[in-house]
Amino acid sequence: MPTTIVLSRIEDDFEVTARGRVDLGERHKTRDIKVARALIWRKSLPESKFAKELVKAEEFAKVEGYEVFAFPSTERDLLNRAKRELLARHGVSPDVARLWQGEGKPLGRL
Repeated sequence: MPTTIVLSRIEDDFEVTARGRVDLGERHKTRDIKVARALIWRKSLPESKFAKELVKAEEFAKVEGYEVFAFPSTERDLLNRAKRELLARHGVSPDVARLWQGEGKPLGRL
């Protein structure tokens, strides 16, 4: 069965909890959150190429701060599954965890 390699990492970010009147010098109130991001390394790899690509992915992940996941290519939502598993692996609480959905899109909650 073909396998897909996904890389995921957690980044520190913040979200605005209350808007301040910037025109009056008031600052917005914020709180720290953890944002999970993921990318597909290789999609639909046959078993013969999987081990070689996994080694390459692990080397890249070590340098860039990602963690490596491998899922069957039939999985419907590879990226969000990797994000959720990473947050669970690190014990990040759902009240401070967000899923990166892409540029210009709101952060998704668990």
